[in-house]
Amino acid sequence: MRRGICAAALGVLLLLAALPAAGEAAAIRRLTADEETLPPVTVEKDAPPLYFTATEDSVLPLSDSTMPFWNGDYLYIPTSIFTDKMVQRKLNITRIEDPGKGIVILNSGWAALQFELDKQYAVDGENNTYSPGMIRQDGRDYVPAAVVARYFDLKYSVLEVDRGYLVWLRTKGFQVKDAAFIGAAAFQLNSVYEEYQREKQAAEPSPAPEPVSSPAPLPTPKPPSVRRPSPVPNPSPAP
Repeated sequence: MRRGICAAALGVLLLLAALPAAGEAAAIRRLTADEETLPPVTVEKDAPPLYFTATEDSVLPLSDSTMPFWNGDYLYIPTSIFTDKMVQRKLNITRIEDPGKGIVILNSGWAALQFELDKQYAVDGENNTYSPGMIRQDGRDYVPAAVVARYFDLKYSVLEVDRGYLVWLRTKGFQVKDAAFIGAAAFQLNSVYEEYQREKQAAEPSPAPEPVSSPAPLPTPKPPSVRRPSPVPNPSPAP
């Protein structure tokens, strides 16, 4: 329920951001020329920031087990996001998998892209190949965001935000500038981050109580030693 409210609020903000400003009465300022052509963020791939994920106007839940990561020059996203009903509706992509064969298919109804473990490429229905391929990490399958975006004709950005970066996937019809989206999504990003922190704290094991040391037993007192007097020799009889 909370996720739906946040998404609705973000949608309103994005709608306002897309409207032109009307003089001094405008609540949203007009983007500058520099912001209109905001360049891609140069990401330090060896740094350990958080990577949020958003599809169109919705920021997805954040988790260490499904966080995007860099492998070489490609950023990988979990295929599990395409099982989310909201993502399926917004991007029109669903996931089909055959875990026994290590196969994942991303399907949009009009096209499908098949990934297979241990293959360095994906293949479509016409046997065209797209590199690189799928990676499995900690039992979860990840695919390169750039390959998915290129094949399914999506827009894809990596934007710098508080606490890390935002991986943003959207259809080309979603006409919102990067700078406007970051500003409108600030509340939703904070909510997702707070939930992420709560889940991490709940998963941490409680510290074991320190053992209470029992006092060392007192030594048993020894009874005092009694010194017996030496026997007095009998006097010899007089001659």
